[in-house]
Amino acid sequence: MLRKIKLAAVLTTALAATVLNGAGSAHAATGETPGTYSPWSAPGDASWFTMPMNLEHDPGDYNAYWSTQFSFTGSASGYLGFQTHADGNGMFLVSVWNGTSATPGDHGSYCSDFSEGGTGKTCRNDSRPVAGHQYELSGVRQDDGRWQFLSKDLTAGTTVVLGTIGFAGGNAISAGSFDSWTEYFDWNNPATRCSDAKYSKLLFGVPRTSAGTGTYGTPSKSSTCQNLAKVTLSGAGALHEDGIGQ
Repeated sequence: MLRKIKLAAVLTTALAATVLNGAGSAHAATGETPGTYSPWSAPGDASWFTMPMNLEHDPGDYNAYWSTQFSFTGSASGYLGFQTHADGNGMFLVSVWNGTSATPGDHGSYCSDFSEGGTGKTCRNDSRPVAGHQYELSGVRQDDGRWQFLSKDLTAGTTVVLGTIGFAGGNAISAGSFDSWTEYFDWNNPATRCSDAKYSKLLFGVPRTSAGTGTYGTPSKSSTCQNLAKVTLSGAGALHEDGIGQ
């Protein structure tokens, strides 16, 4: 299936340029990596959502991205999640296509423009998710119609506001537009092969929204390295395993 991270991953180019080879085109040749996708729906359009996330097995020094994508009722759409990087660092980030304004949050968060397959705003915090910690990543519509995005580390008892992003048009999230996924963004390197993947395991928990609890649909995999990827649905959420056996 189409790599849903294609536009989001290129936003990391300035920070991970050594591993993002040829990330400019949505139709560029890509390497072989596993990927897993868990679409879910809210009972109605949402003015806030929260996705619990627990990285149960860290892939180590590897470029991986766990995120939830969504579309607003207007023309904007976005991604909210966290990454591990091959250099040992990591990042929490939100990106909104057609975003027109952005205000950074706290604890070193920052925002910037991007232009790749469209234009928008992105807000980030250069920190790495800690394996075994229970996180909650949330987006909340503000009184002025903008959306604030934040990450709570329930294990450490800390909260980081990534930033607040504004855009034109409808500002509720469409009920059926959510999709939570794992992708290894070394697919940007045409030389990447399935054997290069490293094992990771992350639980996307039961999502909550202003309209009620989210319900997972049928999961899927990327078209490459399918034998290295698995999604297990349970009452606890969607357990993503990628790079299995690596």
